[in-house]
Amino acid sequence: MGNVYRNISILILSLVAAFSLQSVAYGKNPACEPSTGKTIHLKDKEGNLKQILTLAPNSTSSTVRTTLNNAITSVAGYPKDESSGSRGTLHLSKGTFTSSAFLLLKEGVTLQGTVENGNPATTICTESKSDPVTIKMASDTGVKNIILDGKRRTEDSEGNPKKYYSSRHRGIEATAIEQNKSTDDLVSTYPTSTLLRNITIEDTHIIGYEGYGIYLERVEGVTIKGSDPEYKRSMKISDIGYGGIGGYSVNDVTVQYAMVTDIMPGATVGSAQQSYGMAFSHRKDPMASPENQAKFPRSQQIRVDQNVVANNPT
Repeated sequence: MGNVYRNISILILSLVAAFSLQSVAYGKNPACEPSTGKTIHLKDKEGNLKQILTLAPNSTSSTVRTTLNNAITSVAGYPKDESSGSRGTLHLSKGTFTSSAFLLLKEGVTLQGTVENGNPATTICTESKSDPVTIKMASDTGVKNIILDGKRRTEDSEGNPKKYYSSRHRGIEATAIEQNKSTDDLVSTYPTSTLLRNITIEDTHIIGYEGYGIYLERVEGVTIKGSDPEYKRSMKISDIGYGGIGGYSVNDVTVQYAMVTDIMPGATVGSAQQSYGMAFSHRKDPMASPENQAKFPRSQQIRVDQNVVANNPT
């Protein structure tokens, strides 16, 4: 009888542990924590410190966003290096910077975080109330040594475990195309020859987005790479709803020493779901006329070298 009670006790403990683990794994839909990052260093193209901004304790997400975007504007006003297009760097201290909406990089500005023990120690978490993209890039811009946390939803409205797909929820977006317009509208109102140029994304961790880790469209000259060629630990994209890296009508793109993992559930096409670790293609709009569709060419000169893509169940 003692063995029976002992076995029942073990079973109950196992069930409690399993339930607890499931609660930890899913829990409530995550939210950004308050900002703990403190300082923002503005440097010119030669790395000279021009200004230091200090965030007040308990700064609101709106204050953080305004401060960061104003600082980006300040750096964008520095003299330009004519050979590289660089104007300077916005260097963020260790900690979390929670912003109320997207950060808009302007031409010539690099956004860089702090490294500690070889890993990024600066996190940017963006609430998606007004726009679900964390960083929007321009020509001659860069992102380096930063963790982007998208706080992907893990439950449906009734609290059931669920992973979400939403195309517009993106860590980094670099595009010369207005995303809320159809292909036919773009051709009639937008110069399709317009391109963003010279974009670099290095040693950045992009976690928990329902659409793309990195989205590129009408961009030329992109480098996405990590500084760890053996284990690919420095450039990582994980827990993404559709595409780790997606490129549409892009030219001259290099992806090297990156790791992309855990891509699901993907977009439903017919009866099947589709998701991609890395994919380079062109804009596909079934409602567009063939002549307008043809104005968005296939991607060209794409180099995907020594990367790891894993755990894409679809």
